[in-house]
Amino acid sequence: MKAFAGGLGLGLVLGSGLMGWMQFGPGLPTPGRGLTFAPIGGGANSRLRGPALLEVNSPNDLANRWSQITGAPGSSAPKGIDWTKEQVVFIISPERPTGGHSIFVVGADVVSAGQARLRVMQESPPPGAMVTQATTYPWAAIRIEKKSMRYRYEFVERPRFGGEFRPWPQAASCPCRCVECTCPRG
Repeated sequence: MKAFAGGLGLGLVLGSGLMGWMQFGPGLPTPGRGLTFAPIGGGANSRLRGPALLEVNSPNDLANRWSQITGAPGSSAPKGIDWTKEQVVFIISPERPTGGHSIFVVGADVVSAGQARLRVMQESPPPGAMVTQATTYPWAAIRIEKKSMRYRYEFVERPRFGGEFRPWPQAASCPCRCVECTCPRG
């Protein structure tokens, strides 16, 4: 599965002209190039509080993070990751006031030298749905091609009638860029 350009956060702008060309050059990641990724897990409630993005580069680290996030034994973490070519990234959503929320990575691409953005779609329960009345932290995990990059993420909204994912409307004052700023940082 190919993903869109990726990294954490909004507001990253590519340089233009000669500066942009000089920044990348032969053998370096090309801005706008999609990164290959695949989902390996996700859930309605992380045991770690978000918002967070956690990069994992070894089987031992994966087992530890899996246990911390899911509460399940580390031995139940996904297997078959080629650690020479791939790494795992966990994204934990900001606090949600009820159950019924979920997140999915829908894109990943290079934004600039050393920076990649992950696009994350958030789904909320429909109005009036019966949901758990408890604070939750939805999470998602992907395996992604290993690059020497720092990842950022942004929430995007589902396209209504086809087309591309668009940045999610965000609470202007919230540093975690959640929709209705329910997080403790807001």
